[in-house]
Amino acid sequence: MKILDGIYEEMKTSNLKTGMHFNDIFEKLNLENESSIVNNVYTGIHFDHRFVMVGNNKWSLREFFTFEEVDNLQASNMHQSEIVE
Repeated sequence: MKILDGIYEEMKTSNLKTGMHFNDIFEKLNLENESSIVNNVYTGIHFDHRFVMVGNNKWSLREFFTFEEVDNLQASNMHQSEIVE
């Protein structure tokens, strides 16, 4: 998906280890905020192994983190989703 490649390049250029909120990604790349596009991009970013959720719907690049850091982020995100449910 070319949009995901654009998101990847933007994040790599920005060097944002702290992450970028999903809504800010759309704003930064001037993407249309149609529900079908949002759904496709959200699903794509979720399954694309270049990206990692760093909390509260904020995403960053997996390459910015060590394996252990990614593991801790994923465990933390799982714990947060259990609390919400």
